[in-house]
Amino acid sequence: MTQLSEPLRLRSGAVLPNRIAKAAMEELLAEPGQLPGDALTTLYRRLAAGGAGLLITGHVMIDRRAVAQPGDVVLEQNTPLAPFRDWAAAGQSAGGQVWMQINHPGRVVPKDLARTTWAPSAVPIDVGGLSGMYPTPRAMTALEIDETVERFAVTARRAREAGFDGVEIHAAHGYLLSQFLSPLVNRRDDRWGGGLPDVGADLVELSGGSIESLATAGFPADGRTLAREAYFLALAEQLLATSPLPLMLTGGIRRRAVAQQVIDSGVDVAGVATALAIDPALPGQWLAGRDTGAEPPRTRLRNKTLAAAAVQALTSRRLARLGRGKSSRPPYSPAVALVLERLVRGRRRRGYLKWRRPA
Repeated sequence: MTQLSEPLRLRSGAVLPNRIAKAAMEELLAEPGQLPGDALTTLYRRLAAGGAGLLITGHVMIDRRAVAQPGDVVLEQNTPLAPFRDWAAAGQSAGGQVWMQINHPGRVVPKDLARTTWAPSAVPIDVGGLSGMYPTPRAMTALEIDETVERFAVTARRAREAGFDGVEIHAAHGYLLSQFLSPLVNRRDDRWGGGLPDVGADLVELSGGSIESLATAGFPADGRTLAREAYFLALAEQLLATSPLPLMLTGGIRRRAVAQQVIDSGVDVAGVATALAIDPALPGQWLAGRDTGAEPPRTRLRNKTLAAAAVQALTSRRLARLGRGKSSRPPYSPAVALVLERLVRGRRRRGYLKWRRPA
């Protein structure tokens, strides 16, 4: 029986020292110029000391014109690499690997950050009464798709130059590549529509949910994700028999016993996210055999979208506190965290728009 502490050799030859990964979370901690700074390096040094064999960063944007939030980091052809080298070194400081998640949000860009967004097809976001926050996208031209493919390659190459051990191509949660994979959004009849081409990878992370289907926030549209822990384990078990690649499962893992259950099912890596914002030391405790866990945040907000936003805001506030060297426990509720996060977002938005203008 495979244990959480066992290394995993990937087909590229890279070795993860154990089967626990810190999954990507949107940290929203970019410094002026959309760069990583002291907050991210401090956060990742603390996460590395926690013992996870793999740290995956929050998404880094490949194009300054399209960010999901104004606190997102951007890495392009001419971005200075020194702060990224510090970030990578912090993530590797305890002997584990650090991969940069790279992303393009496509149509998931709020109106106050960009009046024009693009997607495979001109399909608007549907989030009920909040749909007006997002402009109806226009369909990308073939030239724009080619340029975006090149931007992913450039960002991946520069991440390697900065010292990151790998990259994760974000193709989930309703962002651009996920939009191309979805028949609900991709209605193209050219070579960018239809089936998925066969591509090489070391590891495939299985997660779920998007702004239109809030599975990872505890509001699933699919009955298979109703379990309060390891949301997507039933789906993963269906894929294990046919997947040619190792799988990493993320979503609701908060206790050692659940992480081990995931590995026992045949999944290769247990991805942990929100629980590490609560207690970044959990992986080391689990590897030592202690069944400690983290209680998920609760909110009394009844609107599902607002409740999900409040829980995410509390997680962002926890990460910000860790990045300042403080305890992750904030002295306020998710609803208050949502208000505070909106205030912080306003300041970051002004800085982002001022920085983006010269491009």
